[in-house]
Amino acid sequence: IPIAFAISGVVAVALYTFILKPLIRKGASQAIQMVATLAFDLIMIAVLNITADYIVKTFKVTSREFTLRSYDAEFMGLPLIVFVAPAVVIILAITLHIMLRKTKFGIAMRAVTENPDLSGTVGINVKLVYGVSWLFGGGLAGIAGALMSLWFQGDPNLGPQLIPSIFAASIVGGFLSIYGAIAGGLLVGLTEVLGTRFLAGEIGSWLIAYRPLIPLVFIVVTLLLAPRGLAGINWSKLRRHGSRS
Repeated sequence: IPIAFAISGVVAVALYTFILKPLIRKGASQAIQMVATLAFDLIMIAVLNITADYIVKTFKVTSREFTLRSYDAEFMGLPLIVFVAPAVVIILAITLHIMLRKTKFGIAMRAVTENPDLSGTVGINVKLVYGVSWLFGGGLAGIAGALMSLWFQGDPNLGPQLIPSIFAASIVGGFLSIYGAIAGGLLVGLTEVLGTRFLAGEIGSWLIAYRPLIPLVFIVVTLLLAPRGLAGINWSKLRRHGSRS
């Protein structure tokens, strides 16, 4: 896990330093920056596919559609990853919450997110905050990938397949809430797995092919009804309204 964090973090910092930072300096819009990140993603996927093919042809080792599940231990008759993954999520969520709320760097990070220009005038090193933020973001993605390899089949094209679900979880939970993102991930993930399995049993197995549509439906419905996600809903107001009715 630490190696995955380090490698992914370095890749993310490289993306920011050599691609996004020059674009920001030239006044590029957020749309252009997003296109640049997608282009970088396509390049990385191509590099991974080339590397996977090279490993197969040179070393005769499987580099696609493999899983590390056989290396996982068992606890109470279940794979250990079933217990480790939720524990890691909880620990990381609490750690990030404390860092963002209780530390000077976390407060600086929140200030830069709200208003980078004003943050720079009060002495905050905006470039450093951006760099560390990308390091943490990439590192956390690396941790997720390391844990996924113990359950899902590894493949260079796995990332793009998960992008709709990741976007849906972030939008449903709320972009500015750590715990909302966790709730959104659980809601979207459980609906994808259990909902598809239930409907396939009731209607037919042909529905399994349409499973990727579920996160897209979540995105559309959330943006229409609650654009800020679960974290942006005034739950106390809803409870008062429900008690009155």
